[in-house]
Amino acid sequence: MISYFLKKRRNTAKKIIDCVVAVLVLYFLKLKKLAKKDVFHRTFEKLDSSKLLNKVVKYCEHRHQLSYREYFLLVLVKRMAKVGHPYVPEILHNHHPDLIDAIKNNATFIVVTVHNGFAFTTKFMSSHQRQVTTIVADQDYVKNKVFKRTGINAEITLIDRDQYCLLKLVKALNQNKIVCCDIDFPKNKSDKFTFISPTLFVLASQQQIPMYFARYEISGLGALSVVFTGPNKICSPEKSANAFINFINENRLQKRELLLAKF
Repeated sequence: MISYFLKKRRNTAKKIIDCVVAVLVLYFLKLKKLAKKDVFHRTFEKLDSSKLLNKVVKYCEHRHQLSYREYFLLVLVKRMAKVGHPYVPEILHNHHPDLIDAIKNNATFIVVTVHNGFAFTTKFMSSHQRQVTTIVADQDYVKNKVFKRTGINAEITLIDRDQYCLLKLVKALNQNKIVCCDIDFPKNKSDKFTFISPTLFVLASQQQIPMYFARYEISGLGALSVVFTGPNKICSPEKSANAFINFINENRLQKRELLLAKF
């Protein structure tokens, strides 16, 4: 009975958000006749400033544990694509000279983050004309959904998450490719993404590969920033993984429930 109520509440909350976003996009697009960039930012501003909608989002219970702004961003980008006016916000990058030097110098490194329905870290790296490799559970979904809504046009090497993926990953690193991965995962298919995989931390430690942590921050107007920290030399995979979890939850009002999976 309780599970039925929670599911019904979640579905109702999603429908409310979807309906409000659809109305706002239609209003700014058709009635106000704004450019799609302005439609995006004006709609996002309205969503973000609504205390009621911020409360409703909490009941949507997205599997990726999205903050209210992350959820608004995902729904809004999907809606604008659906009405034939696709728009993805420009990525603002906090100045990180070590990272920029590593990119320009063709250095090999690993970037880890968590799922949020997009692949902005991959897009940022590939926009600097670097070859990027990532591990995925479903290649078709990532190519046709995640990459498409993120606006990725570059050729990204996708590796299936199987027993051979680490061997392929090491090969990619030996070819001076950048590895970008979302490393949170659920216990079961229907569960939230609450576990952090230690695999890449172990690999970085064994191979002495620099690792960067990345997270996204979104303003009240929908401006997107990718925040990086590093390079981190992984001496203790466990300590580094816990440091990553702390980094992800830094400055977040809604903390993600993240636990390090067993080695």
